[in-house]
Amino acid sequence: MARPALGPHLMQSLFAITAEQRACACPLPHFSCVILQGIWSAALDGDLARVKSFIQKAMDPSQPDSAGYTALHYASRNGHYAVCQFLLESGAKCDAQTHGGATALHRASYCGHTEIARLLLSHGSDPQLVDDDGMTSLHKSAVKVRATAIASLSVLTRDTHMVSSPGEQRIHWENGLPSHPNCLLVGIYKRAAERGHGDICSLLLQHSPALKAIRDRKARLACDLLPDNTTLRDLLTS
Repeated sequence: MARPALGPHLMQSLFAITAEQRACACPLPHFSCVILQGIWSAALDGDLARVKSFIQKAMDPSQPDSAGYTALHYASRNGHYAVCQFLLESGAKCDAQTHGGATALHRASYCGHTEIARLLLSHGSDPQLVDDDGMTSLHKSAVKVRATAIASLSVLTRDTHMVSSPGEQRIHWENGLPSHPNCLLVGIYKRAAERGHGDICSLLLQHSPALKAIRDRKARLACDLLPDNTTLRDLLTS
């Protein structure tokens, strides 16, 4: 059976995936209408000099904003290693939790920042802490893999009519993910979904193998949140 040709619109979409994912990968953890100021804004922007200036004025490095997020949450979310390192060395609480229970490790894991996750773990961050949904950092990484899978396929199919055979068989969806066995895009979206999170999952499991067995408030293991037939799912179920 002949595979569908990759038309110009699909090729443009393929090249668009990476840029689009970078742009919307990790939305702000609370209402976007909130204007961040002070040390939280500096940490979000990765402005180490400004962060240092606030700490030098005797500001508590673990001071939360109105939503319970600390500077470490923001720096971890945006991948600012130097800021995270400085905050931790200045006494920031690595396991401070937001009003929703998220730690800096939750944010780093969701956003795929492996080295920051490693830094947090080296300072004593507990990967088994759960947020209000009962999710560990491993759950959050799995959630992001699933979200990336869906977003990637949405980009690929936005301006094209994708079929899996000359008979115009459309993509089938199960649980929010494409499942047609002959679909050309299935392999593409799975690879895109796993990119950047394999190292995070491996790191978390090396530190705490028991994470595999922790269920969230909906009784889901982290592996239950992943697309079928992916390397990460195999890792989490082995």
